Amino acid sequence: MNDLRRLLIWLSAIACLMVAIWGFQWHEDSLGRPFAPQFREFRLANRVNLFGYVFYIPWRRMLCGWGAILLAAVALWPLATGERSRATLGRWERRGPGGARDRP
Repeated sequence: MNDLRRLLIWLSAIACLMVAIWGFQWHEDSLGRPFAPQFREFRLANRVNLFGYVFYIPWRRMLCGWGAILLAAVALWPLATGERSRATLGRWERRGPGGARDRP
């Protein structure tokens, strides 16, 4: 696997975690003021039971966000070739086992 594809996987994973944090931040904000008008509507529409606990998260929007991230990664995957990886990130040698550098 080349470095651009590895970078794409890491960026996708970070973006997925950001969407999850955003969703659970809504839960935390609405938990602090459950009877505020904006949170009352939110809590009625977004109740989710996970692992025996009740959460109020915007799961539909979270699924849309995760789907967009997945589609972007799938669309960019064929563009992340080894040739583009070397052109973008340069060619650099990695140390082999035992600390010795491999030379072709």
